[in-house]
Amino acid sequence: MDIDYDVLEEKIKQFVDEMSQDKNDENAHVSASVGALYFKGCDYSFEEAMKLADEALYAIKHMNKNGYHIIRKDME
Repeated sequence: MDIDYDVLEEKIKQFVDEMSQDKNDENAHVSASVGALYFKGCDYSFEEAMKLADEALYAIKHMNKNGYHIIRKDME
């Protein structure tokens, strides 16, 4: 199955935008941070892939929260 990187990025962006909208409730504030790894093939074990995705997640949390960061390993 081929996944288009641009489509994946747009879906993640839509998710973050939808989750981050004000819900008209002064007692609730929702934000979303997403870290993802995009790679082709089976170059990584599950543990390695999760570690890289975690690195992407923490990168966005340190920058501003409420966003996404994708590590691309298909361009190396």
